[in-house]
Amino acid sequence: MKKLIARYKLWKLKRKAISLHKLNNKQYFIIPVNNKGKIVYSLMNNDLHNAYNKQAKKMGKKQITYLELLKMAVFQTGEANLQKV
Repeated sequence: MKKLIARYKLWKLKRKAISLHKLNNKQYFIIPVNNKGKIVYSLMNNDLHNAYNKQAKKMGKKQITYLELLKMAVFQTGEANLQKV
C-alpha cells in the first residue's frame, strides 16, 4: 500500500511539473530529498538551483552542477521531456 501511495504522489508531482512547464516554459526537475530518514520527492527549477548554489557557496558547502542535477533527477521537463525509467 505504501508503494502505491508513493507512486501516486510521484505521478501527481510529475503532472504538476508538466503543467508548470507549460505555464511559464521553465525547466523543472523532480529530485529525491532525504527528510528525517525518509526519501521524499521535491520539485526544483533552474531558479531554485541557482539560489541553492549561491547559498552553498556562502556556507562553504559543495555546489551542485547542472550535470549532477540531471543525474539525480527522477524526472525532468524541457524541450526533450526526458524521463528516467
